[in-house]
Formats: sequence, structure tokens, C-alpha cells
Amino acid sequence: MTFVFLFFGISALFVALATVLGLDHRPLEIVLFSVLSVLSIFLFRQKIRNSFKRTPQYALEEPLVLKVNIAADGGTAEIHHQGAIFTAVNVSHVPLVPGDRARIVGAEGVKLCLKPIHLKP
Repeated sequence: MTFVFLFFGISALFVALATVLGLDHRPLEIVLFSVLSVLSIFLFRQKIRNSFKRTPQYALEEPLVLKVNIAADGGTAEIHHQGAIFTAVNVSHVPLVPGDRARIVGAEGVKLCLKPIHLKP
């Protein structure tokens, strides 16, 4: 149902405009509304959905210098990266301490998966 009501609303506005411009035939208005709604859904729905699905790109190659401790094997901590606050998850078997350099190896929403630079990704 995503965005379907948006297309219904736009179709209704077009039919209302046609009525203001002189269309005074109820069955034709219903057909016009139906055709505009279905066409707009088939032509534009996927494009609009895709425009809202863009995933943020994080600088995965840029190393982070940590200011917090993060325990090994799934330990978490709050970090600041590119002007936003994230939950950092240590996916290595080595604890991370302040001053360590880490690489972002994955992202899941507001969680960034980190590994120390000296370990293989």
C-alpha cells in the first residue's frame, strides 16, 4: 500500500481540475480517475519507493581512531562518525581500546561493525 494513496490523491486532483475546466459527466470522471490512478501506480510507484530506499554510504576505507573501549566478540559502544552518533560493534576477537585504529567492515542501520586495522577483514 506504500504510496498508493498519494497516487489516488493526485488522480483526484486531476479529475477535480478537469471538472473545474468543464467536465460534467460523472461516469467519465470515474473512468478518468481509475485510469489515472492505475497508470500512475504502475509507472511511478517503484521509482518513488527506490528514491526513499537509498542506504547511507559510510566511509568504509577511512580508518577510525577510537576514543572508547569496546569489548571483543560483539562488544558495543557509542561512537561519533561523519557527524552522527552510531553504535559500534566489535566483530573481532581482540578488544579495542582508545587510540586503536579500526575499520568499518559493515553497517546495519545505526550499527557499524568494526575490526582493528592490524587484523585481516
